[in-house]
Amino acid sequence: HHRSPAMKVPFEQILARRAARPRKPQHKCLIQHRALRVPYRAERGAAAPLALLVGADSFRSLPTWKHWRQLPELAHFIVAGRDSDGDAPLSSDLAGEVEGRWTDDPAELAARPAGRVYALRQPLRAESATAVRRAIAEGDPAWPDQVPPEVEAWIRTAGLYRRP
Repeated sequence: HHRSPAMKVPFEQILARRAARPRKPQHKCLIQHRALRVPYRAERGAAAPLALLVGADSFRSLPTWKHWRQLPELAHFIVAGRDSDGDAPLSSDLAGEVEGRWTDDPAELAARPAGRVYALRQPLRAESATAVRRAIAEGDPAWPDQVPPEVEAWIRTAGLYRRP
């Protein structure tokens, strides 16, 4: 398998470059679209199964993303929920878009390239990634208590989630 020369750059150098770059505000959906369309789909081909693992809160927010209706054409969704999520309702737009896409069989994700939604049922950490990102952006000094030390170090080194 051919690897790009960029893949040989040490991780620390990548983080340093990212931290030094001026950050342009971008919608998270655009970043995901590029990631799905360019490297992953190009490397694996249009017929290869691809899935996005998202938290239930992020999944429920899909209608706020730009071009969100195109995502099921590019990948499956694996939705990880918490007990605290309960049966929080989906917006009518999202419910309509995913109607008929839900599956209880993870094998269906391997059988086709995209388009299915699978609810992951396993114990998860109580913290919400959305809440952690918000706490970092708001300067909450307690946010490091919600993540493992390695994750805290990576977030600080990369300068992630801070408001300009």
